[in-house]
Order: sequence, then structure tokens, then C-alpha cells
Amino acid sequence: MLIVEDDPTFAGLLLGMARSAGLKGVLSTAGSGTVALARKLAVILHRKLADGTVFNEAATTVTAAA
Repeated sequence: MLIVEDDPTFAGLLLGMARSAGLKGVLSTAGSGTVALARKLAVILHRKLADGTVFNEAATTVTAAA
């Protein structure tokens, strides 16, 4: 599961939940290059990251591709 989250505490919580559910998790804390990591199955996306990246269009694209 690709987790995009810039809050380290919440990111760790999400990653722990994914692992507890038997999933492998990949964590990205910045927007740069993240869309290239996305797959069609599951994305948890923080749309506005601290580095200034906003994923409104990317989120729509990933959702439409699923």
C-alpha cells in the first residue's frame, strides 16, 4: 500500500495499520516523485503536503485509473 503523508506520527500509524493487516506498505512523505510509485489498488493520499505539493489532479488521475 502506498501511503502519502507528511505527518510522521500519522504516517507511522498508517504504516503500522497496513502491516497489521498483512499488507506491505510504502511510505512517501513528499510529493516529488510519488505519483510514479502509485499502483491501481490502494492509495491513501494527503492532498497538500508540507513541501507545497498539492495532489488534487494526481488524486483524480489515480482514482480514475483504478
